[in-house]
Amino acid sequence: MSKVHEKFGHQVTYRKAWLGRQRTFTLVYGYFQKSFSELPKFFAAFQYFNPGTLVEWKHEESMNSPEVKTFKFVFWAFKPCIDGFQTCRLVISVDGTHMYGKYEIKLSIVVGNDGNDNIPLAFGIVDKETKEAWKWFFRKLSANVIKDREDICIISDRAKGILTSLSELWRLQEPWDFHRFCLRHLKINFQSQFSNRDLSNLMWRDATTHQVRKFEALMWEIQEENREAYEYLMRIPLDKRTVSHDNEKRWGVLTTNLLESFNGLLKKARGLPVTAMVRLPLEQIVEQYTRRCQKIHQLVEQKELWTSNFKKK
Repeated sequence: MSKVHEKFGHQVTYRKAWLGRQRTFTLVYGYFQKSFSELPKFFAAFQYFNPGTLVEWKHEESMNSPEVKTFKFVFWAFKPCIDGFQTCRLVISVDGTHMYGKYEIKLSIVVGNDGNDNIPLAFGIVDKETKEAWKWFFRKLSANVIKDREDICIISDRAKGILTSLSELWRLQEPWDFHRFCLRHLKINFQSQFSNRDLSNLMWRDATTHQVRKFEALMWEIQEENREAYEYLMRIPLDKRTVSHDNEKRWGVLTTNLLESFNGLLKKARGLPVTAMVRLPLEQIVEQYTRRCQKIHQLVEQKELWTSNFKKK
């Protein structure tokens, strides 16, 4: 076989292999476009078998055909998560993650902190991480999950959509609720501006120390080391970026790492059609609740009052 024919033969083989993978993918996960029309059916079935699970939609009507509605946002929270939050600490972590499928959509996630450190609370799918999308998401979260609980601390990065939406929602502002920054994201942003390891370590110690006296000493060191870095940090509100000025609203939660950990479990879902993508966090939560239920029964049988994480602390 000539080199040309040999090369062509390889191309045909690769093409067949690719088509085979595509057929398998479609058989298991479905079509991207059709998956959106299947999502309401999936949620309806899930709500039927899990009463109390909340699903809320936002659609846009077509200018030419009012009867045609286009998907824009959806928010959902599973009943066990809604109930479980009522006994969690008054702190939640919020973040959005990009989906890698055929369509440009974002997955919003909220995680709470129970006695064993985390519980997924609510999810949302939006077209973009805009102010409009985050405001809609936070309204649904406040009305259906947070409900009448006050003094909630919301921890997030400094994404513009999150900041502007929270600044316009009075119910999620002080003195009812509080907003704090994820210190890990702050450190990453700081390092992008000032690539000095010693300076970065000083910034982290400055942000995480509990004593005002130590905070002031560390800020003085940063000022001596780099005046621009000092001014950069001082432009960020102290209550949002430091533990020493936090007024104990964080409940010891410095970062959104717990959320990132759960987010990591969803990595394999990011390229799937939307209904398959929604099913994965459901399966993760069911598995988590099943595992924890078994563990709690063991603790009760052993007459143990505290979870392992709580005992460590």
